[in-house]
Amino acid sequence: MSDKKRRIQQDTQADRMVRQRRATIKARVGCIVHFWVDERDRAHHNQSGLVGVVTKVSPLGSFVVFTPHGKICTSRKQPIYHQWGDYELLAYATLTPSMEKLKREVEEGSFEETKAGKITISQAHTKEYGTMVFGRSQCRCLNGKCGKGCGCHKNGRLCGSKCTCHGSCR
Repeated sequence: MSDKKRRIQQDTQADRMVRQRRATIKARVGCIVHFWVDERDRAHHNQSGLVGVVTKVSPLGSFVVFTPHGKICTSRKQPIYHQWGDYELLAYATLTPSMEKLKREVEEGSFEETKAGKITISQAHTKEYGTMVFGRSQCRCLNGKCGKGCGCHKNGRLCGSKCTCHGSCR
């Protein structure tokens, strides 16, 4: 089989897979989601996750979440797109008044993302539950990549959402 035919077959297979993935996307704009917080970004005694409202869904199914405290972002203030395995949809949830207001504004289309603040997962967890994340450091490695001089690795800790690498150097 020629390279051209193989390339065409691969492209059609990729299109089928993308269409199938889009058909299984469950999160929609305005949905309430509970997403898990990694142990690096939460207090040891509080294993609760965070609850937020989906405000934007990408064509491949990842989405941006807003909590009453702000948009969940990296330490560089770039939005985090949560993947399909990181959350649980909440069909029936008891919401706080601020969360109900946020959900209503998103559903009506009157929500303005630019006015809402940006916050890391660790900061949102601290504000939501009032517990500090002790014993965690924050590295400032260049270009978001950790090397030999990483402060977290020197202290024997894993990088978290406060770090410039956003914990992607695992």
